Amino acid sequence: MERLKAAKARRAAEAAAAKKDDADAARQKALAAAAADMALSPQLRDKAAEAEALGSFFEEAGGGEDVPKLEPRKVKAMKPALLKEELKLRGLSTQGNAKALVARLLETCKV
Repeated sequence: MERLKAAKARRAAEAAAAKKDDADAARQKALAAAAADMALSPQLRDKAAEAEALGSFFEEAGGGEDVPKLEPRKVKAMKPALLKEELKLRGLSTQGNAKALVARLLETCKV
């Protein structure tokens, strides 16, 4: 019985680690895609390379600068994880489904 409990605990830990790795990989891929879509200045490209391991490069590069403008078409194509990142950068709520996130982010693009 104890071997069964130990095996279940080990499997759960392995699944959690795999899920975390997949989420980190997806986040890095989304950030890289966003960086490729936006025309970055050489200075921001350098900051992006330095901050890639730490998190969103906009957070690191945005020290004193405005957050980048987004095109409504690109906002509508974003996945919820990237939408939440962009909303955090703008100091907005990240609660709600994808439609609500898109609507909230589009409101800031119009202003």
